[in-house]
Amino acid sequence: MFVSLFTLCVNAGNVVEPEYNGQVAIVNADSTTTLLPIEKAETKAKSNNLAFVPVAGMFLTKGLCYTILKGKEAATKVATKDVTLIVRVKNHDDNPDTSIGIVKYEVKKKERRFLMAESGLFSGTSVKSAVGNVKFDAKKYGKSSFLLTIKGLEPGEYGVYAGDADQASTFSVK
Repeated sequence: MFVSLFTLCVNAGNVVEPEYNGQVAIVNADSTTTLLPIEKAETKAKSNNLAFVPVAGMFLTKGLCYTILKGKEAATKVATKDVTLIVRVKNHDDNPDTSIGIVKYEVKKKERRFLMAESGLFSGTSVKSAVGNVKFDAKKYGKSSFLLTIKGLEPGEYGVYAGDADQASTFSVK
């Protein structure tokens, strides 16, 4: 009953949408919102020389391309596996599946990273979805936003991309 009452309140428009395009707010259990901080993302490519082939006279390399955020975790923490977000966009007539991306980061040392693409001499190139690796349900919300529902998130670090590819609104699931 709590979930349906919560959904009713959000669908009735009692929760305010973010003020600016690209901003993301997480909807709290009491129908208030918390604006997620926006972090600057860097794109870095790495290449590993794996072996030298004397006959061919070349190095076999594997290239990796990551989106990287500094720090091991986001400032905003949530304790639930089911998350509702309100994402403000430039045009909510656009398809949210192609204009909004949610990724789960891998945590390495003092950074969070998402593998965007990898390539190898013999294996070819593999590009991850530019949109993200976390599935969500989306509905139009308010004048310029989408209401995103994500169910069953695993503990970890997440980022929402809504507009600029070098900026992510981040949160942690504990």
